[in-house]
Amino acid sequence: MKKYYWLLVLIIWQQSFAQTGLSFLKIGVGGRATGLAEAYSAVVDDPTATYWNPAALCRIQQIEMNFSHNEWFQDVRSEFWALAIPKGKSVWGFSFNSTNIGGIELRGEQPTPHPIAITESHDLAVGISFSRAYNRRIFYGATVKYVYEKLYIEQSWGIAVNVGLLYQTPIENLQLAVVTQNLGKMSKLWHQAPKLPYLVRFGVGYRLPSFLGTSSWLLSCDYLWNINDEDHLNMGLEYEVADWLAVRLGYQTGYEIKDVHLGVGMKFGRYRLDYGYVPLQMNFGSGHRLSLGVKF
Repeated sequence: MKKYYWLLVLIIWQQSFAQTGLSFLKIGVGGRATGLAEAYSAVVDDPTATYWNPAALCRIQQIEMNFSHNEWFQDVRSEFWALAIPKGKSVWGFSFNSTNIGGIELRGEQPTPHPIAITESHDLAVGISFSRAYNRRIFYGATVKYVYEKLYIEQSWGIAVNVGLLYQTPIENLQLAVVTQNLGKMSKLWHQAPKLPYLVRFGVGYRLPSFLGTSSWLLSCDYLWNINDEDHLNMGLEYEVADWLAVRLGYQTGYEIKDVHLGVGMKFGRYRLDYGYVPLQMNFGSGHRLSLGVKF
């Protein structure tokens, strides 16, 4: 066996849930998006639009910031930060996405009762976004990201681009979205460059007219077309009990370890707190995403 045997094990371990590398780019961000089962490209209205659909940044009317923490399975932890700044008829966005996987055991060429070392995997994406209205119904935007991956002492970096469109249909409260994510290229990691998880999202969002006082219902759906993986259908439902409280339910198809999503959101003046819960199958435990938004 080669001396890089341990590195091959790390790469296989990290990619065991996808046919592409850099799987952290497929881990959603934001508590509200999680509660809606990530059916979010057509209804996103906060700075996480830098991830879900940069065209939707045009919905933001004042400076707004969002911080999200994700506790995933197998000691996977993610932090996401985004800032949206309206300027004239455009909106600029800045984002930082970091994922760490700890407790990865390194072993030699032969099986041993104890690992020779414990290491971590680090993934990072830093992006700048731009959004602008083409007219009163059509909005467009893009996010350019610097992507970095490190496995033990091996490193890879590259540039990825997200491009999004948002269309407000003539039907009131009905929006359509199309987003391409992670189009780009990485440098070599060991002897081969990781493949970016390129996908296309087709989103629909519709808010039903309010008929019970201040309550309202939001329906959302995203169809994910994966170039190198299975396609998925995400569906979400949000019930706004009052101006300050919303509960959410979502469902995803095509995944082995997850389907139902739950969430709740609260607003306190210029602050917004959202929590999403994902019960995982096959003894993987559960996923938790908590995000805090603030307007300035």
